[in-house]
Amino acid sequence: MTVTPSMRNSHAMTPSPEKIIGEHLQWMKAGAFATNTVEDVERILRFAHKKLPHGLPEAAPGELTAFLARDDWSPQTKATYRQHIRRFFLWACDEDDPWLSMDPSTRLRRPKINKGVPRPATNDQVHRAITEAQMPYLLHCRLAAYGGLRCIEVARLARVHVSPQEIRVYGKGNKPAMIPMHPLIWEIAQHLPDGPITRRPSGMPATDHWVSNATSYHLQRKLGIPITMHRLRAWFITMIQRTYKDATVTQRLARHESLTTTQGYVLVADEAVLDAVDGLPDLSGR
Repeated sequence: MTVTPSMRNSHAMTPSPEKIIGEHLQWMKAGAFATNTVEDVERILRFAHKKLPHGLPEAAPGELTAFLARDDWSPQTKATYRQHIRRFFLWACDEDDPWLSMDPSTRLRRPKINKGVPRPATNDQVHRAITEAQMPYLLHCRLAAYGGLRCIEVARLARVHVSPQEIRVYGKGNKPAMIPMHPLIWEIAQHLPDGPITRRPSGMPATDHWVSNATSYHLQRKLGIPITMHRLRAWFITMIQRTYKDATVTQRLARHESLTTTQGYVLVADEAVLDAVDGLPDLSGR
């Protein structure tokens, strides 16, 4: 693939792949993409650049196809990589400000993602997670199960954001939201010092990836509970809907922009399905 610095008067030399990837990330930051999104894109693009035979900017269509055709990746993972690679090349080949002369990603097929059945944690799994886990994972689990917090929201949470009445969270796009404080969360949070509510063992700031991976490792490897933070959040959303039976309330507490997204988290209990069918009126006249 040919890099076209001649089209950019500000470049006296052909920009390096690192320069091009870096400029793309700057473009995303200027466009107010969420910080965690930019970090994910950087990780994905640099991984692709490392694994592709001639790097990312010089990739051929067949090389991109082979890169995404890994047997150990789920359709969702492949779709995520494809999305970020497509965005990179669309930006790099913009005719008004081109960094590259050809887009090899135009024919990358979008992976088909089958909508799965929601898999919230069971009541027994939640009980064990919120009673047996050690700090800070105990707090992580309670925030997910009794506040519905995402990993990124846990990583961003500070002591100043919590009170006996509410939790002020900053989620996707750094949008603020207020969640009612549950006593099981306040039981721990009230004793925390000023600053972030959680940190890595090294003292470094927490990230969403660390909260997710470290908590899952603790639950699964240390306690033998086969769940994740995501499944604890799904339990919260399912229980809110099952108890209150108001989709708009559930959507608000889940902080979803779309009700369809909320429905993807809610597991309808088998007994509720049976009751619904049994409750149909008998119009047979028998």
